Amino acid sequence: MSHVRLALVTHLWPVPGAPHAGKPIYETALRLRDAVDIEVFFPAPRYPRPRWLQPARFAYHRVDPGQAPPGLKTHYLEYATVPGIGRAFNGLWTQRALEPALRAWSPDVILSYWLYPTAWAALRVGRCLGVPVIVGSRGSDLHRMPDALVRRMTSATLRNADAVITVTEDLRGAAIRLGASAASTHSIPNGCDLRVFHPIGRIDARRALGLPVDGRLLLQVGNLISSKGIFDLWTAFEMLAASYPNLRLALVGEGPAEAAVRERAKASGLIQHLLLPGARPTAEIALWLNAADVVCLASHGEGCPNVVIEALCCGRPVVGSDVGGIPELIVEGCGLLAPARNPSALARAILQALEAVWEPHAIAARFSRSWEDVARETLAICLACLPHSGVK
Repeated sequence: MSHVRLALVTHLWPVPGAPHAGKPIYETALRLRDAVDIEVFFPAPRYPRPRWLQPARFAYHRVDPGQAPPGLKTHYLEYATVPGIGRAFNGLWTQRALEPALRAWSPDVILSYWLYPTAWAALRVGRCLGVPVIVGSRGSDLHRMPDALVRRMTSATLRNADAVITVTEDLRGAAIRLGASAASTHSIPNGCDLRVFHPIGRIDARRALGLPVDGRLLLQVGNLISSKGIFDLWTAFEMLAASYPNLRLALVGEGPAEAAVRERAKASGLIQHLLLPGARPTAEIALWLNAADVVCLASHGEGCPNVVIEALCCGRPVVGSDVGGIPELIVEGCGLLAPARNPSALARAILQALEAVWEPHAIAARFSRSWEDVARETLAICLACLPHSGVK
């Protein structure tokens, strides 16, 4: 299959300042190298320098071709835009930046993530080149469409793609409701690096991190933002702290909610029970997961959260919000679900998890999914869309 040329088109990709951006796509692409010739095409919006002319909903990091992630040739294709009013034109600007590069590389198939503007533009280029286009949704592009225009463009992308890939059955249903063909829409959950994420002794993990070996530890890993349920989790922790004086909460990550959580911890006299180690490298995150008694994810909305997969592969029970793709991952014997935005219910679920007996190796054996699995399933869909496959 090495003669097949696959163009991966996405703006969800590691960049300076956001090294974990697009990690699932990057990890999948690394494994696809073994089966196809693959190059990455990154249509990158370039916003003006003044902060007030940059996006308010996320931190903007300009691409730096000199710091491309290793292992894959990445073409950075910048186009100028502005927030808000530029949204209506971003698809066309993306297409204009993308088409010459794709035409020059001459792929056999295009795989594009993020439905609008990226996959919308990739689909138009693919039609011009006469090659099949598979589009993928990671979650927010289906659940957080900002206006009717984006919804219309997203629907058109789903209707006209040769195949659609989502990361959960929940997202698959959303894509079909927006016009995607049920027969050609597939759910491929994320994986993880099983060489890094696997069970090790809790005490060994705590010693490696320099943590006390006694006491109980709750953990949440991810951006410290309100939509991740950080404040709900803190409120639940306060409810539990009176009954568990040796209970600690670790929030691994960075974000604007960090200062507010710290202030709440000081005001409640629990600052010594709060750990804020910041963003940590992958190998250290595996240690934090293994050090925890219970891993939490109190998000208000999710696609297929990698931290849940990584926690389960480490054999740790997870208490998560009953939203998005989380219920598809937290099955019986692996953790508990709680309604989102409900700190009392979250506290009850955490308490139940703390008092239960869990078998780490049984949890890990039940959910062991690698990036090789993801790449194999993704490749099968891409190859099925090629004209010579006889499948469409």
